[in-house]
Amino acid sequence: MIETKCDIVLLTYDKVDYSKACIESILKNTFCTYHLYVIDNGSVEQRTHDYLNELKLRNISNLTIVRIDKNKGYVKGVNEGLIHANSEYVVVMSNDTIAYPYWLSEMIGVAAQREDIGLVNPSWDIPKSKSNNAFEYAEKIYKRNKGKYIETDWIRGFCYLSKRKVIDLIGGLDIAFSPAYFDDWDYSVRAQLVGFSCVRALGSLVYHALNVTYKSTTNDLLNEKSKVFYSRYGRPLNLFVALPDFFQSKKIGEAFNESLKRQNKFIVLSQKDFLEKTHTNYQFKRRGEGVPMFLNVLFKLIDNVRHSKKKRFDAIFLPKRYKLLINLLFRGKYEVHYLDNVDNFIAEFKEIEKTKKRN
Repeated sequence: MIETKCDIVLLTYDKVDYSKACIESILKNTFCTYHLYVIDNGSVEQRTHDYLNELKLRNISNLTIVRIDKNKGYVKGVNEGLIHANSEYVVVMSNDTIAYPYWLSEMIGVAAQREDIGLVNPSWDIPKSKSNNAFEYAEKIYKRNKGKYIETDWIRGFCYLSKRKVIDLIGGLDIAFSPAYFDDWDYSVRAQLVGFSCVRALGSLVYHALNVTYKSTTNDLLNEKSKVFYSRYGRPLNLFVALPDFFQSKKIGEAFNESLKRQNKFIVLSQKDFLEKTHTNYQFKRRGEGVPMFLNVLFKLIDNVRHSKKKRFDAIFLPKRYKLLINLLFRGKYEVHYLDNVDNFIAEFKEIEKTKKRN
């Protein structure tokens, strides 16, 4: 048992069946010290009031119910909850979730492994084939992945842990994204800009029912908030890189790491993996595995060109010796940069990041 105190901020708005299942799963499956703050964000249904009153009567010592008279939306509701949280670790959670055993202790354990880990997601996917035995599946996930994590681009807002020092430095969610959408992505980028990393705890499992609160919301809100986000940070780039064998500089790994923090995605073919940590946005294939490198390049480009322009690679970096064949096969379909030395590659790479945006 990890004895570190953690505050859980759980936002509810009616949907009592979801709220009840979520809260009871936390009470049953959390095996470390915590305090649960249920932020009732202006619920109007009597069944919700009845259940929350029932919780109060149970006199659960580590449970506090905070009533907001009027629904403030997700972003402002979370910020209201953060006012009450003062522990070393704070979890923000939606009510359309189910927590499985060891979910919280695993997230805390992962967060404690490195000073720079600031935000932690649990895993959330339960395969359909395992849905009837979800607890058994969760136990296998925990035993197989205890203490393991993977770097990720941004923290999904259904459930995430934040270190107190992150909140102290960057505050709560930005109300520019109120009532909801893109707030979690913005929060993650802001955390990364001040030096923190986002990771996913592979041994922690919290099921997410997806968009229960905003199910009836049209795409208008999503589009509106996407414009706010992309105007701040630009659109992430989808990059394909095939490196010659003599590209061995550590500067390449540094450039990739910085680019990943800016939310860009990579497919990299190389003799050497330049990243020490795995990342959800970084797909690496070692040259010499299976088919020759040029065939790997060819297969990737043929597969990718089938997509619409918005889903194609934004830029491609290839060894200079491929120039003639690539020009013959894919003329005008891609922006291709041919590599002759490491310094030119990094300079060109960084320049593209500064100037290229998806339309």
